[in-house]
Amino acid sequence: MISLDDYISKMKPNQEKIYFIVNQSVEGAMSSPFMEPFKGTDIPVLILTNNIDEVCFQQQGQYKNKKLSNVETSYDEIAKDLGKKDEDISSISRIPEEDVATFSLWLKNELSPSVSKVQLSKRLKDTPAIVVG
Repeated sequence: MISLDDYISKMKPNQEKIYFIVNQSVEGAMSSPFMEPFKGTDIPVLILTNNIDEVCFQQQGQYKNKKLSNVETSYDEIAKDLGKKDEDISSISRIPEEDVATFSLWLKNELSPSVSKVQLSKRLKDTPAIVVG
């Protein structure tokens, strides 16, 4: 257990956001695919195990001029704090673009109407897939 002030004291100098994840347990949060971009970095992530905490964080929006940000947000927003550059992100796939496009279209058609978009993930390293809204 740490305070938001403790979290801020552990932030990287150029970090603009306080990152958090909501899960029933610490183990569940740590094994979440949404935590993958933070593994091996020195960016701290608050683990909230009470659902009311998420509501409070969303209502508050920020603390001491630092935005409260759920790790389930867009990876593009997270990439800035992680120091990822567009060229780093674009070189992730070892699969030819035409194969990715063909597979993505096939998968989207198979899962339609439940899925509206399929794309190669920039955020995942070890997990094969993730569903985002």
